[in-house]
Amino acid sequence: MPKISSIVAAVGLLTSCANMLPAGESRQGMGWTSFENARDMFIKIHPFESHRDDVHAMGLDPFLNPSVSLLSYSDLVQRFGTGNVLRADQLERGIRECMERGKRCTGYQLTQREVRQKRVGNAFLDLFNFRRETQALGWSFNATIVFVDDQVVLTLYGGQPLIRETTLQTNPLGPFQGLPERAGQGIVKP
Repeated sequence: MPKISSIVAAVGLLTSCANMLPAGESRQGMGWTSFENARDMFIKIHPFESHRDDVHAMGLDPFLNPSVSLLSYSDLVQRFGTGNVLRADQLERGIRECMERGKRCTGYQLTQREVRQKRVGNAFLDLFNFRRETQALGWSFNATIVFVDDQVVLTLYGGQPLIRETTLQTNPLGPFQGLPERAGQGIVKP
């Protein structure tokens, strides 16, 4: 009987070790909980109605929020410059007004990303570097707000509503995989 209980205890210990695998989180931005949450806030900004103060009141002030970057007129020309492809009357009104106003046109770029990573699988194989599987789950949101003076003239948003990635690394030699390369790292060659 003691052998069976030892085996059951060992199996229980190994299966519960899966919860001991590393996990991490990468978060950049304002603390929105989802892509939809960010989008719903952003669509409240209306071109030719909203102003810079309205945008700042929503927490999108680049001097207070590290997720918001300033865009100069030259940044916007690079983004929206169409060269000779489109005529001015074919451009969206906000882009056209921006291009016509020159340096009076500025913008904000908003970037928000949240990804949680979790290692899954057999803790023994992971610990000894035989097999490591990492699952990442999250979302990203980006938006551009264009101003002429202090009036919003254009809003654009995009991103990735669902990030779901799995990374699998297998090492047949486990902890000995890459040992010759690691051993040579401390050697100084003439």
